[in-house]
Amino acid sequence: VPVAILTDNGLDAGTVIPDTCRFAGAKPLQWRLEDVDGDGDLDLLLHFNTQDLNLTDESINGTLIGITSDGTHITGSDVVKIVPAKDK
Repeated sequence: VPVAILTDNGLDAGTVIPDTCRFAGAKPLQWRLEDVDGDGDLDLLLHFNTQDLNLTDESINGTLIGITSDGTHITGSDVVKIVPAKDK
């Protein structure tokens, strides 16, 4: 599952320490800096293992936490849509 931390006026996503990030309780498997939203700024794109997320079929929000290089704790959440597995 990809999750982006966008750089904006209040946050340089490049200062977020990826190893401190958790999305729905899961650690990121990999990450990279790239311009996710096309505004010319580098954003942090993190990837998480779906099975590691503490989400259920009823979950409607996912929360990401992390820490920047200056020790600032960050939190963000957004709507998630759980797609049930198809029967085989």
